[in-house]
Amino acid sequence: MAETVKIYQKRKILSKLLSETDIKKRLAIPVKILPALPEFNGRHAVKFQVMYGNGTRMWPIVCSVRKHGGYKKPVISVGWRNFVICNGLEDKVGYELTLYKVQDELGTNFHYSIQVEKPNPVEVQEISNGTSSASNAPQLIKTKEESDIKIKPPFDLNEKPGGGSVAPGAGEALQMYLMNNPNEG
Repeated sequence: MAETVKIYQKRKILSKLLSETDIKKRLAIPVKILPALPEFNGRHAVKFQVMYGNGTRMWPIVCSVRKHGGYKKPVISVGWRNFVICNGLEDKVGYELTLYKVQDELGTNFHYSIQVEKPNPVEVQEISNGTSSASNAPQLIKTKEESDIKIKPPFDLNEKPGGGSVAPGAGEALQMYLMNNPNEG
């Protein structure tokens, strides 16, 4: 079967250091990135999908703004804690979160991608001030179609080495973790 390769344009729309509130409750985001998100169409909330790292699973999250008042104070809350827990981000206070908008070569289809990494000490001050020395220019990346990506563990995740079985659901949880963290396996 021939491998289908598409070219995507990846544009950074947010870079911030994660606070304890960002991890435990909701992700506060600056007003200036709202135009890069799906349109609110007069509503105070919009639902969209994000992918973590180079994973294949899309996570539904909701960005909301205040209904009244001059400052919109956008936050991502609905779906955010589930995203944090399922991707093992609970201990990442102080890490750098980067949100990307990824569009296909025609600019017609897009999704969002989040990466969380230990920050570069040189850039920490710049990131915390809302600026970054890294280029905000779009990057071209090549990726396989999701249907072409198949991840199979080399062993049964529901069995212990040497025999016996693990706790119900543990194998599936590990498989989900490995799918979302391909460099860990």
